[in-house]
Amino acid sequence: VGYVAASSFIVTPSEGPYLTGSNCVIFPRDGDNKVTGSLSSILGGCDNEIFNQSCTAIVGGFNNTITSSRNSATNFIGAGRNNNMSNTFLCYNSILGGSNNEICGPENASNTIGALTTQNVIGGGCKNIISGSAVNSIIGSGTNNLICGCINSPGLAFIGGGNCNVIQGCAHYGNSIVGGCKNTIDPSYNVSNSCKTTVRHSAILGGMNNTASACESYIIGGCENFVKHECSFIVGSNITSTAACTTYVNNLNVGCTTQMQLRDPIGTGQAGMLVACDAGGGASELYFHDGTTYKKVCLVP
Repeated sequence: VGYVAASSFIVTPSEGPYLTGSNCVIFPRDGDNKVTGSLSSILGGCDNEIFNQSCTAIVGGFNNTITSSRNSATNFIGAGRNNNMSNTFLCYNSILGGSNNEICGPENASNTIGALTTQNVIGGGCKNIISGSAVNSIIGSGTNNLICGCINSPGLAFIGGGNCNVIQGCAHYGNSIVGGCKNTIDPSYNVSNSCKTTVRHSAILGGMNNTASACESYIIGGCENFVKHECSFIVGSNITSTAACTTYVNNLNVGCTTQMQLRDPIGTGQAGMLVACDAGGGASELYFHDGTTYKKVCLVP
């Protein structure tokens, strides 16, 4: 195969439309892209920068940056504009697109210590941030969502989308906000369970202004809910948990039957509790707590 010169080239073949270097740097002549690091490339766009990175790429877009204060590697920005990666050490992070998204260190989260930021992904959207020493965390899309970890944080946090959703605090692990608006998973609100400085394996599926602050606690949806006890569930709105291992609803409509587990002994209780007790011989009795003690409920045959 041979190559021939043609007078129709806008830029002569000896210069070409792209500049290339010995370190596999490729960027357009008319852009203002900058690359510092071995085996890193900027393939297109304008005003993009890679600094102190190896095996790192920016495909295109405008004013996207990947920088670190010590040698880092294997990071990626696909496209979009004003997307940024910056921390002491960055490794295996990706921003696929969108605008003003950040995977960064403590400069955008004053209460975190950002030493290592690795294996995080922002899919797209606008002004989404994964900050601090975050690991293995994902923000799918949406606007103004934040995952903020601190030193020794195991990560594995997930925000699917929505607006102004937040997962933050030290040692968060395996927490998820699927969507909605202004939902928060944060251990600082915790008041009454054994994992007071951490929240793990908790989730908010949607809704608005919901807060989870306990381990293995869940809010299915609704608004203005606050779950602060372990292994508790909220389905509804304007509900605050008061005990562990409890499901809270505003109203419950059972389509078929419901069965109560029998207590033996009856134990302690709170006002409004209805308890079925083992009466022996396969029989059961029903008791209601009036705020002082349990009273036996007389059932009309």
